Amino acid sequence: MKLTNTKEVSSRRFIALIAAESGVGKTYQARFLPEAETLIISAEAGLLCLKGANIDVCEITNMKDLEDVYIELAKGTKYKYIFIDSITEIAEKLLSDMKKLPDYSDRSKMFILYGDYANKLTDMLKAFRDLQAYSVIMTCLTAQEKDGLQMVDCLQMPGQKVSNGIRAWYDEVLHLKVYEKDGVKHRAFITDNMVSPLAKDRSGMLEAYEEANIGNIIKKVLA
Repeated sequence: MKLTNTKEVSSRRFIALIAAESGVGKTYQARFLPEAETLIISAEAGLLCLKGANIDVCEITNMKDLEDVYIELAKGTKYKYIFIDSITEIAEKLLSDMKKLPDYSDRSKMFILYGDYANKLTDMLKAFRDLQAYSVIMTCLTAQEKDGLQMVDCLQMPGQKVSNGIRAWYDEVLHLKVYEKDGVKHRAFITDNMVSPLAKDRSGMLEAYEEANIGNIIKKVLA
C-alpha cells in the first residue's frame, strides 16, 4: 500500500472555468496569460478584443478540429496554458454535428441523441482538463433562467445534464460580472458560492470578489 501525506499536496496546475455573459470580457482574460506560453483554442468569432496581442490561436470549426488539437497537445508542446473559448460554442458545434449523423435522423431518437451528446462532451472536456502538462482555462457563456419567482444566472449549454454538472469538473469557477457599487460600475470575478451560485473556489485562497485579472488569480491559487 502506497501512502502519501497532505503536506505533500502542491498546486502545479491551474484548472478553471470563467463564466460570463456575452460582452463582459471573458475572452479578454487571455491577455493576462504569458503570450509565448499560451494557446487559445477558439470556437468563437470574437477575438477582436485581443487585437495587438501576440498569442497563438487555433480556430475550431468542427469537432474533428478539436480532436486534432487534443492529439497534438497530448504529444507535448511549448505551451503551458491552454485557453478554451468557449465551451458553449463547442457544445453547440458538437450537437449540430451529431444531429447530422444517420443514427439520429429519426426524431424518436432525440432522447438518445442528447444522452450521447452529454457523454461525448463530458469525455472531451475532461480530457482537455486532465492534460497534465498544462494549466487549462475554459470559458462558458451564462444566461438567466427562472427559478420560482426569481431570474438566476446559469451556464448556457445545450442539455440540462451537462449544464447542471459542469461546475464539479473545475477547481475554480470564476463568475465574471459587472456590478454597481456606490454608483460606480466594477468588473470582477465572483469566487464565493454564497454570492453567486455559479462560483467556486476550491483553493480557499481567494476573496469573494477578485480583480478581473486571471493572471493574478493564478498567482494566488498556486502560491
